[in-house]
Amino acid sequence: MISDDLQAHREAVVTEHMRAEMAGDLDATLATFTGEPEYDIVPLPVIRRGHDEVRHLLANLPRSVSPISACMRRCSATPTMRSSSKG
Repeated sequence: MISDDLQAHREAVVTEHMRAEMAGDLDATLATFTGEPEYDIVPLPVIRRGHDEVRHLLANLPRSVSPISACMRRCSATPTMRSSSKG
């Protein structure tokens, strides 16, 4: 089990990432990653690694295909979930 503080931190980072991505703010979106970012669009065979590749993908991703263009809603998270974002 993870601590409430860590869970709150993770949720805050994901919320900020989603807000920034939906606003088209590439700098703020990339700032939610630590180290080398990895961006994986699950239904598509697309995985981008590194700041340059992720920035290029997000800058050229049509808003209609964006994984979060439709809505933001709370999803369950588990301590074992793999993440490249902060926390």
